Amino acid sequence: MGFVTALELTLNDLRPHFLCTYLYELAGAYSSFYNADKVMVDDTAVKARRLLLCARTRTVLMTGLELLGIKPLERM
Repeated sequence: MGFVTALELTLNDLRPHFLCTYLYELAGAYSSFYNADKVMVDDTAVKARRLLLCARTRTVLMTGLELLGIKPLERM
């Protein structure tokens, strides 16, 4: 399930757990990626793709949390 689908299910059924579950699974998948692969590598093309993945994941997580009324942390 993608972000749009999770959001549609949440809004259509008024059941926020769909969005919560999606965000939780996305955070877990991102954490696995981040632990397995270095983002800052010498290959500029690989680094660019990985930085883009990080930025897009951050955007989706922040948007989802804000929709749930949760203020995302800026830093940990």
